Amino acid sequence: MTTSIELPPGADSGDDFAFWDNQFRIVSTADRHVADIVVYATAVQLPDGAISRDPDDAPKVWLGYGGVDGAGLTSAQAREIAGNLLQLADIVDQWAGVAP
Repeated sequence: MTTSIELPPGADSGDDFAFWDNQFRIVSTADRHVADIVVYATAVQLPDGAISRDPDDAPKVWLGYGGVDGAGLTSAQAREIAGNLLQLADIVDQWAGVAP
């Protein structure tokens, strides 16, 4: 039963398989915020628990910006984002079965 499939390591949430006709679900990490920037990762999980290796559905790291145009980051904020991106890249590599 697809509802009992565990989230992959590093994922914090996942859609219900039924939402996607029991073909897959989207799993994601928690959002990580610094200033007006958010980073997170997503992947497509199949009903057998595997992560899709289809290039169109490959695990991805997302970066969003919702602040004022031209707003700069301090060096501390830039380092925090870089650290989050590295952590999420490691999770995506794990999901994709790729050695970091």
